[in-house]
Amino acid sequence: MEGEDLTQRQLEMLVHAANGKRMQDTGDAMHLSFHTVRNQLDDARERSGTKTITECVVKAVARGEIAIEQDGNAVLVETATA
Repeated sequence: MEGEDLTQRQLEMLVHAANGKRMQDTGDAMHLSFHTVRNQLDDARERSGTKTITECVVKAVARGEIAIEQDGNAVLVETATA
């Protein structure tokens, strides 16, 4: 699975993680269960070939999928779709 693209939902969860949110807080904000968030982030780590959520966030930033704004907050980078 390593090397697969992350889903939009997984990227949104990584933005929450990058902003210091706990999995429960992320679930509450996205109207998902803690278990769904945990499973999605585990899948994101596997897809990205990383061992931790922090590594996964760093990789998403390096790939241009997540940006860090001047105020330090992480945001999802919008991609143009045809």
